[in-house]
Amino acid sequence: MRTTLISLNNTFNAGATLIALVLNGWLSDQYSVMDAWIIMAVVGFILALIGYVLIGLKITLNQ
Repeated sequence: MRTTLISLNNTFNAGATLIALVLNGWLSDQYSVMDAWIIMAVVGFILALIGYVLIGLKITLNQ
């Protein structure tokens, strides 16, 4: 079971990386490399915050 979950996690990570790199390339073409990196950093930060909040809510609800 553990190996299946790790494989599934790696598959989702590869898909997310593919999408992020394509989006970064498109943003670099439309604006500049610096702007693309800033936009992707802000999006990543927001997604990380959402993830931490959801994990925090789950931990709080389980107690």
